[in-house]
Amino acid sequence: MKQLKNWGNGFTLFLAYLFIVIYALIFTNETGWTLLLFATLLVGIEMISLLGSLRRLKLVSREELLLQMGESAKLSFEITKRGSYPLVFIQMKLMSTAFPSTISLYFFQGKKQLQTMWSPAERGYFQKVPIQVTSSDFFGWFQKKRILEMEMNGFVLPQFSVEADTVVAYFQQVLHQSTYGESSFTVKNYRPYRMGDALKQIDWKVSSRQQELIYREYQQYQTSEWVFIFYGQDSFYFEEMLGIFYSLHRQFPQFTTILIGENVPMVETNDLRQYALIQPLIAPQVLPEFHQKRIFLFTPQYSEALEEQVTHLQRDNQLTVYTYKELMAKLGIEVTL
Repeated sequence: MKQLKNWGNGFTLFLAYLFIVIYALIFTNETGWTLLLFATLLVGIEMISLLGSLRRLKLVSREELLLQMGESAKLSFEITKRGSYPLVFIQMKLMSTAFPSTISLYFFQGKKQLQTMWSPAERGYFQKVPIQVTSSDFFGWFQKKRILEMEMNGFVLPQFSVEADTVVAYFQQVLHQSTYGESSFTVKNYRPYRMGDALKQIDWKVSSRQQELIYREYQQYQTSEWVFIFYGQDSFYFEEMLGIFYSLHRQFPQFTTILIGENVPMVETNDLRQYALIQPLIAPQVLPEFHQKRIFLFTPQYSEALEEQVTHLQRDNQLTVYTYKELMAKLGIEVTL
């Protein structure tokens, strides 16, 4: 439809110019030649604005953006031309679903710096973003359109889960009530009392037999280290569970955090960019080995392969598994699907 309109406008312009040429040749007066000069200038401007190819344009953003879903960030980029030949566009428009509005500009020769707000609609790592580029002549009679890919480096993190406050409050309570790894009441050793020892740990019965003050030393254990693991089982609830895990990571940055999924290394990470890169697992992955840890494993849904690994880890760790539905049920939140 757009091509037909361009051809129709072109044919109309050709007929109008032909009429002016014939008029100037027949009447050979000042009015005719002035009109011909003006029409020739107008056609020349139209031709210049239409000769350039949109393929020669290049859009590049050289900064790294890090934002959460639902947020907007200022995006600076430049538009340049490929090749050494001149390139002129009298009117240009740049449009994208991630831009709040259309960018209008003119382009002449070298490059142009532009700014807009970028509002991505989904989580992920964006290296190229499609931009619809439209150019037109001075009067808007003719248009050319092309989809160009803007090179960029954008990391879009999960959105804070709507259940984040409830989940964080729940795990704060779990942390407070956790007794795994606390000091025991097992007597490790008896020894003579020393100045400064706590009087409540003197064993008075033994002291009376020994005729000296005997002090009880109890077995002490260090508090177990907490470990949060996200196991990215492919599931309908992958993004929801990742959002919950991300919210916990931001609330408890002091704990060991491991993401297991495609496109990310299976190591402890505090690099938030990994939350943009991770994708659901294609094949089962082996969980890392731990010793005497308090492990919380989050997964969108359970699988037989994961169950075997959980059984293995539970031999030497205190491990709790949360699927999305189980966690929501524990928090009293109804899952519609």
